[in-house]
Amino acid sequence: MPRRSDFKLGCIHGKLVPNVRSEEAWVRNQLYLIGSLVVEQANIKLVAYEMPLSDSQARDSCIDLFGYDQNRKPWIIELKKGNSTEHGENIMGQLTGYDQKFQTIRPYVENEIRSVFHWPEFRFSKGTGLMLLAQKCFYEGSNRDLGLYSSRDIVCCSFRENQTEILEKNQAGRISLAIENSPNT
Repeated sequence: MPRRSDFKLGCIHGKLVPNVRSEEAWVRNQLYLIGSLVVEQANIKLVAYEMPLSDSQARDSCIDLFGYDQNRKPWIIELKKGNSTEHGENIMGQLTGYDQKFQTIRPYVENEIRSVFHWPEFRFSKGTGLMLLAQKCFYEGSNRDLGLYSSRDIVCCSFRENQTEILEKNQAGRISLAIENSPNT
């Protein structure tokens, strides 16, 4: 069943500090706590992590990071570790699958944003941004051509391996990301 409430918006849930720093969960939590990602012209306010799309407890029905940009366009962000064994079409299929599920619950997420953030006039704008965010080394080898998926409206971004130190010390409330293999660069 599609979820209709309790999207875990604006709150901390689960382990705040996972035991191993190299875990995807540690990076995800650090990014969420910083609160904002900047990619080219988009400034994405993060409002949820591990956002459930259905009433199922399955982890594959949760969005790693979720937010909206300055134009209120929602963003679904899939996070991958540098040593992830997942590749191209599988990841892109995962993102488009999340987007399809999100479209069925979109009005419920809007309602919860209105309620949780005391913003009664909030409405998402048209469209949905999809992003793959991974350590820079993820885009080497078999994932070298992932940037070509940017033409399918999926933005492929990276952060440096040593940027985890920056995540710990970040005071600015935002992290700037690099676009990987963009056809426009």
